Parts: sequence; C-alpha cells; structure tokens
Amino acid sequence: MAIRTYTHLLACPVCGAQFGSADKTLRCANGHSFDIAREGYVNLLLKKLPGDSKEMLVARRNFLERGCYRPLSDAINELVYGCLREQQGASDEAETANILDAGCGEGYYVGRLQHYLSTQQVPVSCWSIGIDISKEAVR
Repeated sequence: MAIRTYTHLLACPVCGAQFGSADKTLRCANGHSFDIAREGYVNLLLKKLPGDSKEMLVARRNFLERGCYRPLSDAINELVYGCLREQQGASDEAETANILDAGCGEGYYVGRLQHYLSTQQVPVSCWSIGIDISKEAVR
C-alpha cells in the first residue's frame, strides 16, 4: 500500500502535527515537509544516521533465511493473533488493528506477522507499517 494510506498514523518529527500529503511529499500544517521516495518510503529522521550497511543487511537476511529465528517469529505471531482476536471479539465488523514495527530492518517480522494474521481460519483485519533508520533496509 502507498504511504498515503498511513499518513494519519504519522506525526511530524519536528513539531508533532499531523501530515497531509501531496504528490511526492508529506507536509504538516506548519510547513515541514518530507519527500516520498520512488520506492514508497519516507525518511523522517532529523539527523543523518546511516543505519545498517548493505553488507550487514545481506548478512542478517542470510541468517534469517536459515530459519534460526523462525520459532521466535512464530511465537510472536501467535501471541499477537491471540491478543487481537481477544480485543476484536467475535464481531464480524471488528475494527482494523494498527501495528508498528519500529526498527523493522527489511521487515522480516512484520511481514511474517501480516501474512500470519491474514491466513488464519479467522483472519484479523490489520494494517502494519515498518520503520527503520536504515534507508537501505526499507527499500
């Protein structure tokens, strides 16, 4: 989904105002603006902090693809699903949950969680968003 779908969940890091969106920019009521990259992400950092390098991202991806943390991810998915089902109750018109993964890297956990929630016998309606300091990771 496009970043514009989630602008109501974001606040300007300079002043805290809610964002409106233009074609390629998020802009708050106080005029602070942040460009939306071609790939669809927005960098809301105020300082230049590099985050993980490409090499670190590749190493982490290789490690995660070996399944070492899959049991942890599965346990988190089950816990979140149980909490959301309890919160939403048995109602067919339950509210959509919002989940933020701050420091998501390439989105391993939030991606697996979103898939898990949507493929259960009783799916949970959920919007998830991942943010990370590493520009390379969120691409």
